[in-house]
Amino acid sequence: MSPLFRHVLHVLLALVLWGASPRIELQATASVLLFFMLFFLFHDALHGALGLSRRANELLMSGSGVVLGVSGHAARRAHLRHHARPFADDDPEGHAAKKGLWAALRAGPSVYLGLRAWGLLHAPAERALQRREWRAVVIFFGALALFPAGRLYVFTALVLHVTMPAWAALLPHQPPRPLLAVATALARRGFLFPALFVTHPLHHQHPKLDTFTLVRRWRTATREPNRYGVSERARQELGPG
Repeated sequence: MSPLFRHVLHVLLALVLWGASPRIELQATASVLLFFMLFFLFHDALHGALGLSRRANELLMSGSGVVLGVSGHAARRAHLRHHARPFADDDPEGHAAKKGLWAALRAGPSVYLGLRAWGLLHAPAERALQRREWRAVVIFFGALALFPAGRLYVFTALVLHVTMPAWAALLPHQPPRPLLAVATALARRGFLFPALFVTHPLHHQHPKLDTFTLVRRWRTATREPNRYGVSERARQELGPG
């Protein structure tokens, strides 16, 4: 099964739960799940890890970015800068998190709201495209806000965006031991979200691997450790890093 097809299945399942949940608590949970399933799809598209043609990948990145609430092309520029210089002063994703959790949470709203200006400044050749994507975000979220379930998803997405320096930058790089233990146990049982915390070092070494391949290789590496903490099979699959 291709990574793209598996992503689509995860998104569709979350979408069904979001649309069919009869109670607001379940709908809120489904909104969070839908956001993260879209986030993993979007993140793989940012890295061109889905085996698509360039045009198809660009369209997928733009479309999934709009549904998440960002310009895909602005986010890609910021994310690739993060990979090149994690937690440096010019890392738009990580610089807010280098002083700890509270600093990351305080800076979160300005990081999200500042992404538009940052992207336009650092990718002049993509300015027209980024502006179209941001306009599409406003239109899409405005349309969603006309419906109760849509308003709940918009609220969820905005909360997760303004806290992203904490959960997507700080905690994957520096997970507290209790969080890492829980995430490891859940990831070994097939839950996708905890993979954000347990596979992040491997992701930085191998950014072109899609989420599912990365998780599979992480499981292999942690199931059969050698004296270096990595199985021989996984070491050969992962290659030099």
